[in-house]
Amino acid sequence: EVGQGIVLAAISGASRFYAPFFTVDPMVAANLISIAGLMAVAQGVASVTLVVEGALIGMGELLYLAKVHVLNFAIICAYLYWGKSAGTGLVGIWIGIVLHQTLRLGQHASYLTRAGRWSRFEK
Repeated sequence: EVGQGIVLAAISGASRFYAPFFTVDPMVAANLISIAGLMAVAQGVASVTLVVEGALIGMGELLYLAKVHVLNFAIICAYLYWGKSAGTGLVGIWIGIVLHQTLRLGQHASYLTRAGRWSRFEK
């Protein structure tokens, strides 16, 4: 549910304030703080993406989902490979997660708006 995703996004975003409660290692806390905002955005976008994917499954659009997931897997693998060679680190990984979730949501919105599929989604 989107509401739960928003709550998780808020908790993730706030992790910069409670990171020291989970670890005494300053490097771990610093890493968590550096990605807190990205985690929040990823959780928010992912919650909407997963709701739309659930609706697509309910609409019987499994072949579309299979194809788009294979494509997106190749894209995220290429990004992560590039990120490793570019030295983007943990922040780069989380940027990739945000971009991946945003790409998926955009693809689904585009798919639903083509050929009148959106009206099926609203029922």
